[in-house]
Amino acid sequence: MASRPVGVHGAWPPRALYLLLWGLVGLLLTAIVSAGGRLPFEFLLDTRFQQQLGRSVFQAALSATLSVALGLGLAFLHHHAARRWIPRGLSALLSTVPVMPTLVVVLMVLAAYGRKGLMPLSGGLYGLTGILIAHVFLNAPWVAAQLELQWQRVPDNQQRLVQQLGLSRRRSFGLLLWPRSRGLLVTQWWLVFLLCFTSFAIVLVLGGGPRWATLEVALFQAIKLDFDLGRAALIALVQLLVLAPLAWVGSRAPWLALNDRTGAVGPVRTVGFAIAYWLVLGFWLLPMAALLWRGLGDQWLAVWSQRAVQQAALTSLWVGSLSATLVVAMAWVLGQLRRSRSGLDRWLSVSAWLAFMVPTQVLALGLFLLARGGGWVSPGAAVVLSNVLLCLPFVGAVLWPAMDRHHTRSDRLALQWALHGVTRVWRIDLAVLKPVLVWGWVFAFGLSLGDFGVIALFGTENFQTLPYLLYQKLGSYRTQDAFALALWLWLPVWLLFIWAHRTRSAHATR
Repeated sequence: MASRPVGVHGAWPPRALYLLLWGLVGLLLTAIVSAGGRLPFEFLLDTRFQQQLGRSVFQAALSATLSVALGLGLAFLHHHAARRWIPRGLSALLSTVPVMPTLVVVLMVLAAYGRKGLMPLSGGLYGLTGILIAHVFLNAPWVAAQLELQWQRVPDNQQRLVQQLGLSRRRSFGLLLWPRSRGLLVTQWWLVFLLCFTSFAIVLVLGGGPRWATLEVALFQAIKLDFDLGRAALIALVQLLVLAPLAWVGSRAPWLALNDRTGAVGPVRTVGFAIAYWLVLGFWLLPMAALLWRGLGDQWLAVWSQRAVQQAALTSLWVGSLSATLVVAMAWVLGQLRRSRSGLDRWLSVSAWLAFMVPTQVLALGLFLLARGGGWVSPGAAVVLSNVLLCLPFVGAVLWPAMDRHHTRSDRLALQWALHGVTRVWRIDLAVLKPVLVWGWVFAFGLSLGDFGVIALFGTENFQTLPYLLYQKLGSYRTQDAFALALWLWLPVWLLFIWAHRTRSAHATR
């Protein structure tokens, strides 16, 4: 007889937590709707606004298409490259890219392709070109990593058969890899589209004006520059109408997660593919090297002596640590609720997708309106809540399939040993899922450390994070300080990911 999921039935405290989360989001949306009612809806018929919406969709679609295409090429080259030519640390380095602070990515792109960069672009960097470069830089490695994890599931007997038949790589790709890639590519394209449609920091700095501003940037400017709360509320409502259906559909789509199986038989790997892989990798290595070139020096140490930087670093550390811990805990609880047959639990499991249903600046607007009305929303709580909602779908996408596989293997054993609740979690679950939990915590910490969404609206002289301070230095044209500060933001994330990568690799070899 099948066993019921452990720790789900009767677990009303976690259910109450997620009901409270939905209630808070409902309260924020109510505040936004109330503010939006003061402005005539004819604003939505404004030609400039409609053009801005159309350009946002076009930019996001083009960014997603380029990211998926380059991610597919990068994964294919790495899959067939001779391993002795690919250092192990390179994978860890590339894995840090999706969680890089967006402002750090902006400075990398500026250091490489800006007017004073290593390879300045003749047509200029600001505008659609800069936005596309930054978005592809940020998202293509994620797509490549997901594809490679999917390809590792190719059975050994199929791999041997292809090699015995002497099929070309084009034929073997069509027979083995492409059937496993089609659905995933659609899912990843949709994910990158949502991320680029709601892109904020990259478009704010590299957009070059209002022409390519996303709705997130337009919302921020309506609050910060014009203080037009009615217009900001209407922009927020338009975003919700566009994104909520897409996010709901996405919550039902399959996600690829960490794969716990690597086939013993891989494809034939050659030096030629390794060389091609290194050439493509230059798209990422050049901006990284450019940031090191611009950031290292006397100013790198001098900027750390500034009291404002030290205070912002402490704030970023506690915000990032608390956010990451809450994300992992909530993802764990949602992973349990997903296994329940209860309709309420299945509905609550959609909570992970709130970040896409309610984008960062929409959330910030709701919190801002509540704070303006009652003054009880603290900046720290607002930033942590935003980080949790942002990171939850990514950590859940990795953790939940691993939890499902683990429970399939261990439920019967847990019943035989009469292990339940905390005892089972401590003795069985954590021992197996620790590498995934470590990876999830580091991933969430990296995203939270560098997020520049809510803090852009709630930041003050008394509450600053490193990304907020970095943006201020860019705005005051203290670019050398900005490059040095970006390096301080990037290096800790890189070191943490190397540790998480080694932890996961060591566990996989056991």
